[in-house]
Amino acid sequence: MPTQTISPEQRNARRRTQRLTDGRLLRARHAIRTLLAEDASYDGDHLLTTPADITRRTDAMYGSYLKGVPITPEEVAIALEAVLTS
Repeated sequence: MPTQTISPEQRNARRRTQRLTDGRLLRARHAIRTLLAEDASYDGDHLLTTPADITRRTDAMYGSYLKGVPITPEEVAIALEAVLTS
């Protein structure tokens, strides 16, 4: 069976994409933790903070790092799950 070889450029592009994704999720998790600690709204045990609130907070905290590309709803969901389960 032939093996597929990956060029160094493809490998580097894949690593770069993964680093960017990891960095964006790291910043989203930090913004979520800050939001939950400082400004989150609760109704009893139910969190009233919306994904849009998280996106706004992340953009406010890390807008220059994100270079004008806000955190996506999918990234918010991943980051929120990671924060709430940790």
